[in-house]
Amino acid sequence: AQPLQTPQNMIAPQPTASANTSATLQKPAKVKVSSVKNVKGKKVTVTFKKAANAASYQISYSLKKNFKGAKTVKTTKTSYTITKLKKGKNYYIRVRACNTAGKGAYSAVKKVKIKK
Repeated sequence: AQPLQTPQNMIAPQPTASANTSATLQKPAKVKVSSVKNVKGKKVTVTFKKAANAASYQISYSLKKNFKGAKTVKTTKTSYTITKLKKGKNYYIRVRACNTAGKGAYSAVKKVKIKK
């Protein structure tokens, strides 16, 4: 009969310290929105600064301050035009960065009135 394996000799080799720290992807930093402008044709252009560790961005927009029933769009660029908005309404817009490690915190909420 073969001797039983003990948990001590079943331990998998540990990754080196350098591979563990540099290869671990951090959650993205918080996004800072530069501008939210109403453009002709019931559209809004959202421009924001590039966030550290960001692979893509989620732009969330809503007619309600609490973002209930909000719509979300994804982009890899730092500028995005939201279309098909309602004239005369106020929209609340926020942005967050995403990557494979997770999603970052939302930016400060920006409010824009659709006039054009």
